[in-house]
Amino acid sequence: MTVDLLGGVKTELKGPHAEIQLRAYGLRTIAFPGIGTGVYGFPMARAARIAVRTIGDDLRGRDDIAEVRLVCFSGEARQVTEAALTELADD
Repeated sequence: MTVDLLGGVKTELKGPHAEIQLRAYGLRTIAFPGIGTGVYGFPMARAARIAVRTIGDDLRGRDDIAEVRLVCFSGEARQVTEAALTELADD
């Protein structure tokens, strides 16, 4: 099942209760696209750090999500995301 929480073409779940809906469907894997990582001139490394930290903070202590995928649109985006993950792990 594909769930687009941003309201795209494949939207099946959206709105303020999306997390509750995700749990109701029993989804355990979630993927986050690298939104804002370099788009419109926003610094890619900063966007990656914000995304990684926010996802980590939101998932800390939860056991209902088994896997999180960070989807990068380029090799450079992957490198900065991996660096952000390493930085978070070192904190």
